[in-house]
Amino acid sequence: MRDTLISRIKDEMFTGVRQFAVSILYYSQPFGKGGFLVVFRDDVESFIDLVSKAYLSTPPSMSLHCVRYKELFELSMPAHTTIGRIYESLHLPFWLKNNSLVVHGDDIRREIDVSTDPRLLLDAHVEVCTHYLRNHTILDLLMRNLHTRLIKELDQQIKYLMATMLLMHQESCVEAETIPSRFEHLCTDNQLKNIRSEFNDIVRRIDATHATDAGTQKQSALEAVWLFERFIRSLRDYKG
Repeated sequence: MRDTLISRIKDEMFTGVRQFAVSILYYSQPFGKGGFLVVFRDDVESFIDLVSKAYLSTPPSMSLHCVRYKELFELSMPAHTTIGRIYESLHLPFWLKNNSLVVHGDDIRREIDVSTDPRLLLDAHVEVCTHYLRNHTILDLLMRNLHTRLIKELDQQIKYLMATMLLMHQESCVEAETIPSRFEHLCTDNQLKNIRSEFNDIVRRIDATHATDAGTQKQSALEAVWLFERFIRSLRDYKG
């Protein structure tokens, strides 16, 4: 599938912007279909129009990032963004540098900087999760009695956090299915491991629970929220 996609990119995609681009990269990522970075020349006019054209060439469910060449450094600056974007925002420089392909133009991958202090990236990830999940996701789903959905969402967020934690152990391109095992192997905090194990028990329990058992689902959701809070607090103190 990847080879087919790359062939299609080279033959069909971004044809309307290639003449204005210094480089176009395709990158893969653990929890999605990947995406593209289009680096435009510094002297391009109508930058917004070019971004719009690039967007029209991007397949659904894939990400698109567009910068001018002089703005390339901005991709490496951690930003406190929304919960839906924080994971990709923090990991993007690593994916571009270590897990991407040049599909047009120059190879600018060596010019992409990655953080030399992944602890700062984990701190940023924890802060965004704390704010958005507490104030929006958790309260919203509890009030709407969407208990199973809440557990699944927290489980996914923990996996994202584990992936960010693995950056502290120089692992930046880990496949989604192997993140839990790499976490178990590399994490030096037994409390974090135990919390993750208890959360896994809840996920297994909810998967085995009949959909109409609302009482069990609610209790499991409350336990999941408590474990997630403990996981977050332990990550704040993680030394690697």
